[in-house]
Amino acid sequence: MTVLSQYHPPVGARPYQLVFGMGGDLAAVTTGDHTTLRAPTAFTLTGVKASLYDDSSSGVVELALKKNGVDMLSTNVTIDSGEKTSVTAAIPAVISVTAVAADDELTVEVIDDGTAATGAVFVLEGTIP
Repeated sequence: MTVLSQYHPPVGARPYQLVFGMGGDLAAVTTGDHTTLRAPTAFTLTGVKASLYDDSSSGVVELALKKNGVDMLSTNVTIDSGEKTSVTAAIPAVISVTAVAADDELTVEVIDDGTAATGAVFVLEGTIP
C-alpha cells in the first residue's frame, strides 16, 4: 500500500481528502486485492472516487470500501470498461456510512477487476468535524 497524499486544509477550512494507491501505476488490478490503512484523523465521508492508470478493455472494475470490516457503500465504486475514472460511471457510488473516527481501519477491496486494468487509485473526500 502506498499513501499518495493526505491533504490537511489550513486552520478554519473544513474539507479533507485521503488518497491512496493499490500497488503502483503498473500493478494489475486483481479481484480480491485490498489495501488497508488507519484513518489519521476523524472525518465525515462525503464522496468517493477511483481512477486507473490503464483502463479495463472489457468489463467493469468494482471497488468496495470498508470501515473496521463493515461496508461503507451501498453501491460500490465502479469504473466502466474503456474509462479511467469512476467520475463518469454509469452507476455512481452510494455512501451508506459517513462517520470515520481517528484510527478506524479503512480497506479498499477489488470486487471485480475487469480485463487488463492497472494502477488503481482510491480517493476519500470529506470534511473534518
